[in-house]
Amino acid sequence: MIGAVKLREKDPRNKFEALSSNEKIELIYTLLKDVLKEANLEHDIEAASKGDVNLPVYIFQNDNLSCLESIVKYMHENLDFGFTKIAKILNRSSKTIWATYSKAHSKMPEKFKAEVSTYYIPVGILSERIVSVLESLVEFLREKHDLSYKQISVLLNRDNRTIWTVYQRAKQKRVKR
Repeated sequence: MIGAVKLREKDPRNKFEALSSNEKIELIYTLLKDVLKEANLEHDIEAASKGDVNLPVYIFQNDNLSCLESIVKYMHENLDFGFTKIAKILNRSSKTIWATYSKAHSKMPEKFKAEVSTYYIPVGILSERIVSVLESLVEFLREKHDLSYKQISVLLNRDNRTIWTVYQRAKQKRVKR
């Protein structure tokens, strides 16, 4: 009987149950952060904890999905955001977001696999409707990360002439405004 008591004392679940709610939350957060750090995904948890949403560039390398489809699919499936929340963040209607997700899911039923990404796109840049989603992405990568058209074309899986055209179009729209 004494052996059974010692086993219960060594069981980590008993120690966890003895913690306060705040201590449990902090422990879980720390463990999650450590696991994500080992998987090179700590950027995702830090952004989520601050309320920022940053999109990894690798989601745009799918040939079948448009940029908006990739964004909505990633936010809904990988970040567990509802359509209303996504619509609010992207400054679009919930119906548009639902239809976009439905189309994206039919083209690519599986979730995006978690990968390490060199660049992250702040979702806030996509809410300005004066430029398209692709124009916003190209503009951000060109101006904030000083990438060449060729580098951006590889990241976004597009032709470098398309990237040049998209960037010029975005600049023209900004000048007109």
